[in-house]
Amino acid sequence: MIVRPLFRSLSRPLFRALSGAASAITKVLIDLSPTSNGFYSLGTPQVFAGDFKVKGKFATTSTNQQDIVGDSTSANLRLIINGNRLQMLVGNGSGLVVNFLGSTLINDGVLHSFEFSKIGDDYKILLDGSLEASNTNTAAVSPIATHIGQRGTGASFFKGIIADVELIDITTPANSLEFKLNELTANSETNNGVTLTYQNIGAGTSVRNTYVLSNGETQYISDLRTIDIAAQA
Repeated sequence: MIVRPLFRSLSRPLFRALSGAASAITKVLIDLSPTSNGFYSLGTPQVFAGDFKVKGKFATTSTNQQDIVGDSTSANLRLIINGNRLQMLVGNGSGLVVNFLGSTLINDGVLHSFEFSKIGDDYKILLDGSLEASNTNTAAVSPIATHIGQRGTGASFFKGIIADVELIDITTPANSLEFKLNELTANSETNNGVTLTYQNIGAGTSVRNTYVLSNGETQYISDLRTIDIAAQA
C-alpha cells in the first residue's frame, strides 16, 4: 500500500521528463535557390538610430555576389557575400564610408551564423561566433535596411537559405526587429508592427520544408536533404 503511491508520485514526473526529452526539435527553412528571384521586403525600412547589429543564419553554394541584408544602394547599408566571403558596406547616404571584407570562404552549403555590427567607431563581421574582420571609422553613416536576400535595385538575389534575421538597434532597442523567415505557407510575418513580405517565394516542399535537428545538433534533416550546421565558437 505504501509502494504504489510512492511509485506513482515518482513515475509521473519521470515519464513527463522522458516524453519531453524525446520530442524532436523541428525548423522550417526556406530555400531561395529554386525560386524566381525570391526575396523578402520590409514594409517599413529599418533606419538604425546609431549603433546596430544584424544577425542571422545562411547557407549557400552559389559563387555569385549576393545580398544578405541591405538597401537599394550601397550608399546606405549592404551586408553581402562577395567573392564567397562576407562583406560589409556602410555609407552616409551619398557614398560609401565603410567597406571591408572577411577572409573565410563560405559557399560550402553549411548553415553558418553571421553578425555585422557597428558599435561606436568599431565595425565587425563575425562568422559562426568568431571575429572574421574589423574596421574602424569615425565618419557619420546612414544605415538603412529595406530588403533581405536582395539588393533593392532588383539585383544580387540570394541563392540559398537565410533564417533568423535580427535587426538590432543598439541605440534605440525599441526599434529592433526579428524575423524567423520560417513561414511554411504564409507570405508575410510581422514583428514590432513591421510586416516583412515574402516576394516570389513558392510554397512547395522543394522550397519550404520542415527539418529535424539531428545528430547531436550538427545537422538539419528533411525528406529533401541534409544540411550541416557550422560549429559555433
